[in-house]
Amino acid sequence: MDVSTLLVANALLSAAAALLMLVVLRTRRTYPGFAHWAAGIACFAIAAAMLAPGALPSVWLVRLVRNAAWVAGHLLLLRGMLLYRGERVGHWVEWLVAGTFLPLFLYVNRTPDDLTSRIVVTSSFAGVLSLATLVATLRRRPQHFGPDDRLLAAWLGAFAAMCFLRVAHELD
Repeated sequence: MDVSTLLVANALLSAAAALLMLVVLRTRRTYPGFAHWAAGIACFAIAAAMLAPGALPSVWLVRLVRNAAWVAGHLLLLRGMLLYRGERVGHWVEWLVAGTFLPLFLYVNRTPDDLTSRIVVTSSFAGVLSLATLVATLRRRPQHFGPDDRLLAAWLGAFAAMCFLRVAHELD
């Protein structure tokens, strides 16, 4: 299977998951933070669709929106988990991430040939946000919860490890 088929399949599956979550959001009573999770999955679907070869030209704005959507998806998952756990967090988290990601990414996005720097910046932010979501998942964990949140934490940890391995691979 070639890369373009995998990327298109990823975009379609993410879009289907986001659409299903939107239907659930509109038709059922959901948990606090569920809307943020649905929006995060929608951001992943948009980023994956923009990554499909030949879908959009590889210009400065497309690269910026695609990578910002991917980081925003991770940020929305974190926000949803914080709300689900009953944490009261202002929008300073979003401002902090945007205020650090955007200047860094704008700097490395100057030239289209600097793919390594863009991968390092975006993967670093995705890894850190995944670790933060992992901590929020395991922090103040209710006793009556089953193994689901521990499994989510394991997946988040694995994803963060993959992000940091990608960064290490790019820096070699």
